Amino acid sequence: EGVMLDKTATTTPTVHIIAQPAWHAPAFIVGDRAGLQAMLNAIADAILNGKGTAELYANDGEGYAVSVHCREDLAGSPYGYTDEMARTAVTWPKWLRE
Repeated sequence: EGVMLDKTATTTPTVHIIAQPAWHAPAFIVGDRAGLQAMLNAIADAILNGKGTAELYANDGEGYAVSVHCREDLAGSPYGYTDEMARTAVTWPKWLRE
């Protein structure tokens, strides 16, 4: 049946996205229902239209935007590892900054 995309959530969409520190380490997405729904909507928009966005909040109340891109070729995109030993010096491609 698929997932019902509720675009009318009334609570503050809160999500923490915790990147991989290095290769093979887990990444985490932790959020409340409204936040995960906003992420789901952004992912669905990206699948259908190439790009989706979500306005989210961290637990400390600071807001941020998430940009989701659907691309078949990920060459040139940064990996996002946070540990200094695993970081890459890749310049973010233009399509990722738009």
